[in-house]
Amino acid sequence: MITADKVKASYLGLDEEHKTLKEIIEYHNEKMKDVLKWGTLKNYHTTAKYLQEFLKKKKKTSVMLIIN
Repeated sequence: MITADKVKASYLGLDEEHKTLKEIIEYHNEKMKDVLKWGTLKNYHTTAKYLQEFLKKKKKTSVMLIIN
């Protein structure tokens, strides 16, 4: 839920630290590179590329914050 207080805190830099979708995907891929087989990891990288293209074309942004 977005409130005026949350918007103000975000604007002032007082909000909690958030991660972007790209950061979460990169974190996952880095942590799993020794666990997953190459083909599976390649699929994750391809999915990340398509997500970035989707955000750029359809949502007109390159960043999507994940808020807890």
